[in-house]
Order: sequence, then C-alpha cells, then structure tokens
Amino acid sequence: MAATSQTFVSYSANHEDVMLNRIFGTYINGFYVDVGAAHPLFENDTRALYERGWHGINIEPNISFFNELMAQRTRDRNINAAVSDSSGEIAYYEVIGTGLSTCDVHEADRAAAKGFEVARHPVTAVTLRAVLEEAAPAVIDLLKVDVEGFELKVLSSNDWSQFRPKVIVVEATYPESPQRREDGVDVYLAGQGYRRVYFDGLNDFYVELTFQLSADVFDRPLNVFDHYESYELQVLRQERADAQIYIASLEQNLAQAKQELRHATLTAEACSLDLGRAREELCAMHERCRGLVAQQKQLQQVYLSTSWRVTRPLRALKQPLRALRILLGRPGY
Repeated sequence: MAATSQTFVSYSANHEDVMLNRIFGTYINGFYVDVGAAHPLFENDTRALYERGWHGINIEPNISFFNELMAQRTRDRNINAAVSDSSGEIAYYEVIGTGLSTCDVHEADRAAAKGFEVARHPVTAVTLRAVLEEAAPAVIDLLKVDVEGFELKVLSSNDWSQFRPKVIVVEATYPESPQRREDGVDVYLAGQGYRRVYFDGLNDFYVELTFQLSADVFDRPLNVFDHYESYELQVLRQERADAQIYIASLEQNLAQAKQELRHATLTAEACSLDLGRAREELCAMHERCRGLVAQQKQLQQVYLSTSWRVTRPLRALKQPLRALRILLGRPGY
C-alpha cells in the first residue's frame, strides 16, 4: 500500500493503535492512561494519539524508558514507578534488552529460563487510584495495561466508582506466546461494568457498558481499508528516499570527477608535449655547447703549439702597425 497524506502511521507492535483509531476516529482531545508505557516511540500504543493532540499519564518503572518519556512526551505526566494493588516498594525484574520486564516473579523466572538476562531492582509501587486522584482527569478515554502478568493487580488498584475509562486494552497472553493467560481479568472487568468486545491475538479490548460505539468497529479484522502502515515501513521508505538522494549526489560527483579527470589528462598530454619539445631543444643546445667546448679546446691546443709560436712574426706582418713596432725593435705585439 502506497503512503498517502491520509495514511495512518501505526507504532504499536500488534497494530493496536489502528483499532483505537477505528474506535476514536479523528477525536483530537482525548486522555489516556498508559500503564507499562515502555518506549515513547517504538511499539508504543499511544504515540499516534499523542501526535493527534491527545495527552495523558505514562507509568513506567524502567528508568531508561522513563527518561525517554520525559524527553519525548512533554505534554504528558510521566511517572517512574510500578503499579500494584498496594503502595510501597516492590521488586522489578528488568529483562535486559526486551519489552518483557515485569513485577511478576514467575514471568521473570520464565524469561530467565529462556536465556534472557534478568536484573532485579527495587522500585516504587503506586496504586492506580492514587495516580488518578492526584491527576484528577475530567474523563479517561483509554486505559492501556501491559505489565507482563501483573495486569489484574493493576486493575484492582483502581477506584472504579470514580475513574471509568471508556475503553480498556489489556495484554491477555503469556509473553511471546499466543496462549491466553487465565488470570481472571475478564471476570473482574465484567464485574466493574465492562464487556469484552475484541481479541486481537495479543490483547483484549473492553468497553464501558454505557459507551456508545459504532457497531461495525469490531466486525472485521484490520485490513487495507484502514489505510495504515507501520512506523518501521515509513522509516524504511524515508531511508530509501534519503539513499536515493545520496546516490544521485554521488553520481553527480562522479560525473564531475570524470570531467575533471578528462581535463587533467588533456592538460597533462599538452604539458607532456611541451616538455618533450623543451627536452629536444635542451638536448640540441647541449650538443652545441659540447661542440663549442671542443672547438675551444682545439684552439687552446693551437695557441700552445710550437708552430703557432714560430709563425707569430708572420701573422704580425699582416698588421702594419704591429709589424712596424717589431721592425723598430719595440716590445709588445
């Protein structure tokens, strides 16, 4: 599917945000509570809502993810804590390099058995009720809970008489497995006035009984008519476009370099021709100099010869003034 200006960018790992887009449409002023928010961009279920104008509360015990939330979610209230059914200090098991970190020791043991590195940290635990009482939102449109086995403790820490989200999305399978977790969440939420309306293979979607929802929202799986693409695909498309621009730049530079090389070759050939001519002239001059030196040596030999000295008077007679000086016996030539 080609990207268009109407394409919905999905950040969720399982495209949960595409279904949320169906539910809430183009609503731009919603409020969410994201328990186990993780990274604010990658595989994040509320990123698309935030970009649309929503805001809310992100609760995340992982300090690295929390710092990213603080940097990227400036409209949100970000809390570095775990949510449990009682406040205080709780053990947090960080499954290094994954999204499988949990406060459930059994899930941590399963992760370790699969070969993941698990680090135990003490973290602050808060109840959902305490968080919401402090924030006092007028309405909660969405509650998302993804805490790797701690979901029921999170939900049971809320005061449902005060805070009733319209839609709740709860992870419902064991980590990295399609097997549903029988944890009592479905029965518990039914007792709080919620009905399960959809299972996407990973999460259960619940809606508050009084929430008016279009009947066709959950009657079909996600499909091409939802006009969405994953954030990863969008990134790859942008990287491809950037690569094409870079390649075009390289090709332009290569063409210019070839042109400069041709010019340099012609210049070198011309210089080589001029250098050859200069070398020939230098050789000719050298030969002439050698001839003159030879002649000079021959002339010196003549001047030093006996015959040259004997014939000196005769040569002098050819010059009248010098000859007269010789006849008068005057010195000199």
